[in-house]
Amino acid sequence: ALVSMAKWSTRNYALISLLGESGCRAGEAARLRISDLNLKDCTAMVDGKGNKRREIMFTQETAIALREWLTKRPGDTDHDCVFTSTRGHGPLSTRSVSAVVYRLGKRAGVAEPFGAHALRHRVGTKLARNHVPVRVAQAYLGHSSPEITFGYYQDVDESDLRAAAKLLRPTTLKELFSPDSS
Repeated sequence: ALVSMAKWSTRNYALISLLGESGCRAGEAARLRISDLNLKDCTAMVDGKGNKRREIMFTQETAIALREWLTKRPGDTDHDCVFTSTRGHGPLSTRSVSAVVYRLGKRAGVAEPFGAHALRHRVGTKLARNHVPVRVAQAYLGHSSPEITFGYYQDVDESDLRAAAKLLRPTTLKELFSPDSS
């Protein structure tokens, strides 16, 4: 519903796509510069927490959305930021990025609208659910330590327990009682 609502605006669609695929922070999206985009390779360099630069990745669909937004982005700006305000054409602030996500959620009828950070959490949870190693997810999300990333991996639900049980379930009684299965 959020994505469908965002499609009414090229800027909002590009922003939601970027946040939802890269897992970048609202501030990273707000400070993203055109010169740091590589739409051909579907990557961008962002300035993360503690002024640490890191590469984010996204799909070709998001690259297309960003390209389309850049063709419509106001040309009378005095900055190189990808995302501009609809009023005054200044760069979007971190707070404005979250406000865009919140407003889109509200318009889409989301029961409890959320901000940009919820999209980042969704990416972390998706990485955990797809069993991406914690160190890889840590690097992808730009976390300073694996302990932060572990938060996504500790949300255990019934499907996780069933998958674990299936891995441990022997296929035959012979396998259950073989000497190799301590």
